[in-house]
Amino acid sequence: AEDGIRDDLVTGVQTCALPISPWRELVDAGAGSNVYMTPEFLEPNLEFVQSEPYVVAFLYRQSPERRRHLVAVAAFSRKSPSWKRPYHHLVPLDNRYFWNPAPLLHPAERQETWSALLAHLADRRHPWRTVDLTADREVELPQPSGSIAIWDAPGVTALHKPLTREAYHRRRSSSSLRSERRRLRQLRQLGNVRVTAETHMSHGSVEEFLTLEAAGWKGSHGTALLSRDSDANFFRIVTSLAEREGRLIFVTLRLDEKLIGASVMLQLGTTVQAFKLCYDESLRKYAPGLLTAAACVDHFLASDHLHIATGGGSSDGWQGNFFLDLQPRVTVHVAQDKKLSRQDRKSTRLNSSHQIIS
Repeated sequence: AEDGIRDDLVTGVQTCALPISPWRELVDAGAGSNVYMTPEFLEPNLEFVQSEPYVVAFLYRQSPERRRHLVAVAAFSRKSPSWKRPYHHLVPLDNRYFWNPAPLLHPAERQETWSALLAHLADRRHPWRTVDLTADREVELPQPSGSIAIWDAPGVTALHKPLTREAYHRRRSSSSLRSERRRLRQLRQLGNVRVTAETHMSHGSVEEFLTLEAAGWKGSHGTALLSRDSDANFFRIVTSLAEREGRLIFVTLRLDEKLIGASVMLQLGTTVQAFKLCYDESLRKYAPGLLTAAACVDHFLASDHLHIATGGGSSDGWQGNFFLDLQPRVTVHVAQDKKLSRQDRKSTRLNSSHQIIS
C-alpha cells in the first residue's frame, strides 16, 4: 500500500463498535479542542440523546507497513427534506446537548486530513446527496465550485488569553459589573457566600445539580435533565467520564451550605467549554446564575493552563455578557452531482437509521 490517506468505505448500514482506543489516541495527539467530539462525550450523547438518524465518519491513514492510524472523526445528523428523498442530506450533528460539531483532525497532517475528509464524505458511493461540514476558520478552505459552497456559520462566544482580570473588566460593561457587585453584597447579607471550583463531582453533587435545575423553569417546561431519564443518565455518565479523564470543572455558588448556583465545564487541552449551568430561581433577585457565570470566568482567568474559554451560545444571549470574543466558523456545503436511484432510496428507507463509516 502507498503512503497516504485511506478510508474504508461502507455504503450500507453497519452495526459495529466505535473505535474507542484509536479515537482516544487521536484526542491525546492534540486533534483539536472540541470536547464534544471526544468518545467520552459523543458516545453517550448518541446513545441517550440523539433521536434523529446520524452518521459518524472515521478516517484512517494507512502507512506502507499497512498500519492504520485514525486521523479524523466527524459526526452528522441525517435530514430528510421530503418523503421522496428520505435522509439524503448530512448536516452537522445538532441536538439539545451537542453544541460544537467541528471535527477532530490529526494535528500533524491537518490540511491533508481535512481535504481527504471532504472527499470521503462526498464520495458518490454513499447514499446521501449533500454534506454540510462546520469547521473553524483555521483550516484552509476549498475553492467554491459547482459542487462546493462556503458560507459563514454562527460564531461561538469565547474568551481568549492573554487576558488579565483587569483587562477583562475594562472590556465589560461597567453597569453590568456594578450590578453583579451590588447583588453579591445583598446576597452576603443573607448568610455566608462561598464559591468553589473542583475537578470532581460526587454522586450527591450530581443529584444536587439535577434537582436544582429541575426546580426551575426548565423543570416546569419539561426541558430539565430530570425530565427524561435518558437525559439524566447521559449527564451522570458524561460527568463521570469527564472526571475520570481529568476534564471536569465543577463550579458552585453556595449560601451557607445551600447550593444556589452551579456550572459544569468541560476542558480539553487548553480549552474549556461551558456545558451546563443552573441556579436557584427563588433567589432570582440576587442573580445567582449570573454570579455563577462570573465565577466560571474568574476560574478561567486565574488558571495558567487554560487559554480559551467558550460559552456555547450566541453573543445575543447571556453568554455574550461574559464571553466577549467570538470564534468564527464556516460551513462547507458539498453536493454530489448525481441523481439517486430508486434502489438507493429504497435501501435508505429500509435500513437502520444509525450508521458508522470507518
